[in-house]
Amino acid sequence: MRLREAQEVGSTPLEIATLRHRLGRVLIREGKFAEAETELVEALRIREGGLPADDPEIAATLTGLAVARNGLGRPSEAEKLFTRALEIRREAYGEGSVEVAAAYANLGALYVQMDRAGDAASYYDAAIERYERHGERSQTVIVSMAQRATLYEEAGDIAAADRMYERIVEMEEDAASGVALDRVAYARQVLAARYRERGDRKRAEDQYRQALEILGRLDSAAVVPYVAANLEGLGWAAREDGRLQEADQHYRRAIGLLEGSLGRDTPMLIPVLDGYSETLVALGRADDAAAFKRRSDRLSAAEKRRREEAKSRARKPPPLPPPAAEPVADPAADTAPAPEPGS
Repeated sequence: MRLREAQEVGSTPLEIATLRHRLGRVLIREGKFAEAETELVEALRIREGGLPADDPEIAATLTGLAVARNGLGRPSEAEKLFTRALEIRREAYGEGSVEVAAAYANLGALYVQMDRAGDAASYYDAAIERYERHGERSQTVIVSMAQRATLYEEAGDIAAADRMYERIVEMEEDAASGVALDRVAYARQVLAARYRERGDRKRAEDQYRQALEILGRLDSAAVVPYVAANLEGLGWAAREDGRLQEADQHYRRAIGLLEGSLGRDTPMLIPVLDGYSETLVALGRADDAAAFKRRSDRLSAAEKRRREEAKSRARKPPPLPPPAAEPVADPAADTAPAPEPGS
């Protein structure tokens, strides 16, 4: 039933609130944060007036409103709303519940966006501990673990990051959706790079192949750079093993994908061009190898200039306010990237 129809047939206020809450969720998915905020504010007003203070439906609407306001570039307001939702879920479900885990994960995601890495790490740890206590192996857990692994890497704790990536890989069968499969593929890609650094070609190649198999199930242009990176890895592995023709095919495919998706000047081509140049040298095609190396050098010089210019601009006060942050997805939602759990 639509909102206007419900109002016309005399639905109860709480029924109207539910419809407004659901409409707000839809509007968030469409990126219409201002409209979503209007609906969710009204839903919250009705629910707070007609339900007990610790009712989970109030927490659900608070979470949705937090997502909307974060999408409007108001993360401090979002933090207060997420925190209220967390407190309600504690009262309703208990501190150790999965519902509280989801609330911790929401705040963790927000703190990442606010560049509060320490707070983000603490809240993700709290979420993951509760998820694991309940044996949860859903996409929401995988997404939280992937973010925590990134925070470990940024803090320089590579061993802890790798342990988290290994746990993610073990949960591949539970990654039922694109958003979780993407994280599993990336975990395999990272582990492949670690094995490569250690000179363990066989294990690296296995991880690269499995990452590509997962990415092949995701119908999205966004995964092209990851596909290319794993193809580059397979090219390296084949070259190291003396399978030069196979290496040639992997590198050419990676170059074609990146050029077709991101253009001939993307800096993502640099490691691929370098690797292909080495492969061409091994194949006895020195002139071709030199041409690809010159192209890589040109892209590297251009990327260095771009970074220096960006660094110089960062020292100056911005002429305009920063753009609004991306919305925080609620890991407790039924289907990613739903903004928050339904009522």
